[in-house]
Amino acid sequence: MNKANSIAQALGGHVLRVVEESEAATVGGDGFNQVYAQTREMNEDLSKMKPTPVASGQLSIKSNVQLIVEIEG
Repeated sequence: MNKANSIAQALGGHVLRVVEESEAATVGGDGFNQVYAQTREMNEDLSKMKPTPVASGQLSIKSNVQLIVEIEG
């Protein structure tokens, strides 16, 4: 939103509102697939679920956000 405000100010205006927002995220890293596979079991009886393993390592999260804003000049 800071970037939208900066652009609006450069155009001599200000942001009135966010018209549309979309986000796409990707997640990856050690152990992610194993944890994801176990979360699919959540529809089963909780007593049948195995404990979720906690893996050491790095988890990368990348997110791209697109905002369409209305600017008043």
